[in-house]
Order: sequence, then structure tokens, then C-alpha cells
Amino acid sequence: TLGLLVGSLVSLTSLRATRAAGTGDGRAVHREQCGECHESALPLYFVKTPGEWQATVDTHRRIEKLPIDDVNAEELHAFLAGMRAFDDAWTFRTRCQNCHGSSWRRWEERPAEDWAAIAERMARWSPYFYSDEVRDQLVRHLGGSKGVETATLDLSVDDWDRYQRIGQECDDCHSIGYEAERYLKVSREETRDMIARMSQKMAKPYSDGRIESATDDWLEVIGDDDLFARLYPHDNPEDTGGGL
Repeated sequence: TLGLLVGSLVSLTSLRATRAAGTGDGRAVHREQCGECHESALPLYFVKTPGEWQATVDTHRRIEKLPIDDVNAEELHAFLAGMRAFDDAWTFRTRCQNCHGSSWRRWEERPAEDWAAIAERMARWSPYFYSDEVRDQLVRHLGGSKGVETATLDLSVDDWDRYQRIGQECDDCHSIGYEAERYLKVSREETRDMIARMSQKMAKPYSDGRIESATDDWLEVIGDDDLFARLYPHDNPEDTGGGL
């Protein structure tokens, strides 16, 4: 057990050294500047996200009057983030792979905007665990591994645009899955009345024609469970069984 622990620590140290490679200039800025006001090692006591390290550097420049230019600030941030930050892949593992495991390899490719919408849905149910910075990291990671800006989940471009509009116009205020359960078994007229009411709350209400087409689009997508799950994963706080 001790051998495994030592091996893990060595591996972690090696990984950290690798991640810090190329930050020699930032190391020099840290050594020369950070020790002026406090123990120079103090920043390395903490582990922060890259965005939090950026905020730390910005705050020290703006409020503490740290005398460094933009280039040195970028170098310092790269050093601190490289030494004491979880990278995007690590954040993805801690936030997504605990439930999904390796099934993410089978996920369908999506535009970055759609990955961001999924991350926002997760934050609805757990805002602390999916903070702004964490969501940014997830979107960057997924955009690199499963992001294609022209992806439409093999739907036609017209269908993709229609279905995406539902999410864009409704998802900010509602769990559309919850609303789908409520309206799945009511009449089209009741559904149309609901959409007309929601339209009146918009900055630019729907035209009569748009109310009719939105009603048809809504009924179409909520009537197909598989399609709905593909379009709006994590709309409800449920275990998806590893799929997405």
C-alpha cells in the first residue's frame, strides 16, 4: 500500500512538472514579484481553477498594484494554472465521468453552443458543483473532443434549427422536460394557449403564425421520447444510465 501511495505521489509530481513545462518565464515573475508582499510560496498553497487564477492575477494588478505588464501577467497566470489548477480534462472526469464512465466516447458530436446548454442544465440542479468556470472548462473540453459546429445529430438542418429554437426560447426559464410531461396528454388547443401565454412574456411576442408553428414543433418533439432525450440531455435531474 505504501508503495502504491509513493508511486501515486511520484506520478502526480511528474504530471505537475509536465504541466508546468514551458512556464519558466512565469516562474521567474512569480519568484520576483509574489515574495514582495508575502511568502513567495503562499500562492502555491492553493488549488484553483484557471479562471480563478486569472482573477487572482487581475486583482493583484488592479488593487494591489502588482507592477507587471500584460505579457508578464499572462506568464504568471500560465505558471500558477500549470502548477496549481485542475485542467479541463480533469474537471470533465470529476463532473461527468463519475456517472458516465467511458460511455462519453459514444456521445454524439454537437456544436459548442449545445454543449454549453447542456452544462447550463446541469448547473440548474447543482449550481455550486457546476460553477461558471467549471462550465467553461467542460465546454472547452467537450468542444475539443466532441465538438463540431456543423453537427445536427443527423437531423436535417431545418429540423435541427426548429428544435434548437425550443431550447433557446424556453429552457432559460423552464425545465422543458417538466413542461413536456404536463402537456403530453392535453389537447393541441390547450398547448397552443400555453405557448400564446408564454409569448406575451417575451420581449418580442410571437406572431399568430409563429404561435401555430411553435405549437406543432413542441408537440412533435415531446411526442418522441428518444428524440427529446437526444436533443435535451440532463433536462431533468435523473441518472441517464451513462447515455447522453
